[in-house]
Amino acid sequence: MNDVALETIAARAHEVARRVLRRFQGQLDDEDAADVASTVLLRIVRHVRDDPGTIVSVDDFAATLTYNAAYDFLRRKYPERTRHKNRLRYVLMHDERLAMWTVDAGTLTGLAQWRGSNDAAGSFDLSRDDATACMLDRRSAPDALVEIFGWISQPLTLNDLARLTAELWLVTELEIVDISAARNDARDATMQIEQRQYLDALWREIRELRAAQRMALMLNLRDGDGMNALALMILAGVATFDEIAAALAMEPVRFAELWPQLPMNDLDIAGMLGVTRQQVINLRRSARERLGRRMNPKSMRWK
Repeated sequence: MNDVALETIAARAHEVARRVLRRFQGQLDDEDAADVASTVLLRIVRHVRDDPGTIVSVDDFAATLTYNAAYDFLRRKYPERTRHKNRLRYVLMHDERLAMWTVDAGTLTGLAQWRGSNDAAGSFDLSRDDATACMLDRRSAPDALVEIFGWISQPLTLNDLARLTAELWLVTELEIVDISAARNDARDATMQIEQRQYLDALWREIRELRAAQRMALMLNLRDGDGMNALALMILAGVATFDEIAAALAMEPVRFAELWPQLPMNDLDIAGMLGVTRQQVINLRRSARERLGRRMNPKSMRWK
């Protein structure tokens, strides 16, 4: 591939990356966003040079790489913040009083009756001093969110909600130094190897499931904390974002749009499959039974 063609692809990829990164405003500062964009651009240029002709769509490829790089950056730099936002997503999707929906500007959150609204609160002033005891109770997150939204009286972007509740619930990034870490290095390394081997085996078995079973299981797959377990597959290097999308018979860009909503509830999965909620439950049950027969039962940690 000549230099002119490579420059054209790089320019297009950079524009797509910048557009995707606008969705992460408030999470990535300008310097972080520039680092992510540079990483994406470097990966695309290397891919085009090493394996030209394999990229069907520059836009789709660049968008997927950017989502992956941005989420990976945030998980590494802000693990507690990322975990907090995932827990908010879970509560918003599983309490009938609450809702989370997507608009052109990004993801909005609020009371169920506000679903579909395009108007988010531009500014709000709710401090810990002004908050009620209910708003400050992270152990009863659904009730706290209902009262927070009632006080603000407008939807919030997911980013704004995460920032506000992190302040109210004292969610902070902590660096913990374990003085016994040196003694545990060997044991931890062994555990990591065993976990990786287990995830490899699990991923192979999941890919052997029927398509409907895979979707019913994977789109609802949770780890022990109720969070998106597919992220563990990617973080452990067991499967790439594109491979997971392929297993779900989705284009990477479509999967990237669904990613913030994972794990999905049964009703939404049913709508995607064109079946009933009970059929989704039955499909996932049969998938788990197959996995349970073929995997070590004591290692099964998925809900």
